[in-house]
Amino acid sequence: MNRLAIGRNIRKALDKRKLSQVWLAKQIGVSNTLFTPWMSGKCLPSLMMLYRISRVLEVSMDQLMEGIDDDDF
Repeated sequence: MNRLAIGRNIRKALDKRKLSQVWLAKQIGVSNTLFTPWMSGKCLPSLMMLYRISRVLEVSMDQLMEGIDDDDF
């Protein structure tokens, strides 16, 4: 999995829906302090966290993990 791509794709999904990183962290049950390194690509969320993020943002896990176009969101 590409750490930078995951953070970038989460950001794209958040921006499209006009949601904040803080809001998403609360929705999946983690602190923003834990969430921030995922967004910057410093570390990867677990598969369970990726699943939770995908459910909340209504995107597939593939969309979060792969380099995709903006049109896919």
